[in-house]
Amino acid sequence: MLKGNVPSEGMEVVNIANKTAMKSMTGVHSHNQGGNANLSNMNAVQFRSKCTRLITLYTPNVTPFGYWPEYSDLKRLFEDGQRFSGNIESSPTGYVVCPDQPCDINLIPTNDDTILAASDATLLNLAPLLVRPNASKISERLLNTLPKKVKIVFYAMESANMMTFWDNSVRDIQFHYSMTYHSSSDVVHPYGRYVQGSPMDSPDQPVNYTEGKTKILAWMASNCNFTFWPRYEWVSRLQEFIHVDIHGRCGQATCLPRFSKKCVNLMKSYKFYLALENTQCDDYMTEKFWDNCLLNGVVPVVYGGRRETYEKIAPPGSFIYAADFARPKDLADYLIKLDKDDERYSGFFAWRKYGRVEKIYPNLRPTAFCDLLPLLSPRENERVPIKRVGDTKYFLGCREDKDARFIERGDINNWSPWK
Repeated sequence: MLKGNVPSEGMEVVNIANKTAMKSMTGVHSHNQGGNANLSNMNAVQFRSKCTRLITLYTPNVTPFGYWPEYSDLKRLFEDGQRFSGNIESSPTGYVVCPDQPCDINLIPTNDDTILAASDATLLNLAPLLVRPNASKISERLLNTLPKKVKIVFYAMESANMMTFWDNSVRDIQFHYSMTYHSSSDVVHPYGRYVQGSPMDSPDQPVNYTEGKTKILAWMASNCNFTFWPRYEWVSRLQEFIHVDIHGRCGQATCLPRFSKKCVNLMKSYKFYLALENTQCDDYMTEKFWDNCLLNGVVPVVYGGRRETYEKIAPPGSFIYAADFARPKDLADYLIKLDKDDERYSGFFAWRKYGRVEKIYPNLRPTAFCDLLPLLSPRENERVPIKRVGDTKYFLGCREDKDARFIERGDINNWSPWK
């Protein structure tokens, strides 16, 4: 977090004053001959002796960093940049320190062609709602007009289904590198991960995993209808056989802001949580799973990707896969039995004695872009192939049959789960 002008969490803010200051930064200076106005109007506040890469975030303006809570850290970074420069009309620049990399990053949100041409990489799709329905055309134009050394990075933390709903041209975006939640990406940026070693609980001390859990099952959701399977109706059917406390706009209990510790900590009093994604895509395991459940000591009941995806990514034995049960009633009966069997319930937490869970997203931390730096190091005579989003495992990892379309009320009668 940034408080006032004091950087923290490995981030430093800098604004670039003039061409002379820019020339003192290895990796950026050679691209600024010609004196672009936006670049020359920024004031240098702090420099490091390391080399610096310029990464641009393609967006017509900075408004996405205000209305998407996931971007709140970037919003603060760029607001500090504007205050330092004293010019709210210029493109704010955030300086990101990358301790484990040979270079640091100047990060600029812009669609200015001169700044884009001076960059080492530009990220597409950080603000999909502002560029629809032209995302693919923008990528084509950038590939044709920018210098070859500028790498186009496709960014996505939403599923391919949702991205396509917003802009059907997403599948035709062309890029050099990808940065998504999917495990096949060039830069894998998941919502969370399980790391073996440094266990969360001592192997030698017994833990009562039922302590303080006075309720059985919860669901927190505000997207009630914009889903790619009949999630809301499925939960409604489950409610016929077991009590479900529904938090958010889909229920009667509301907690805002939705990513706040207060809202997430509500789940600690429950034994089970419905970690049901809004789409059926492999590897798409959001904060519902990592933050709301595992970091709160709650057993997730999951559905979204196929079971094999959860087995590959999740801590072993940590979840209940909803599609293993033929009917919602069968799942309800199973949860009621587990609620009365402390030993079997505690078995879902055995992984805590062998490893730990780390939350990665949200929020999108500026230091996440440091993982791009190894891809931007110049390699002699290397040509990076151009890829298409529609050909990636990120895109193809979503269910494509009749049970994967955007749902309408009543679809549950004609729907079967993805296994």
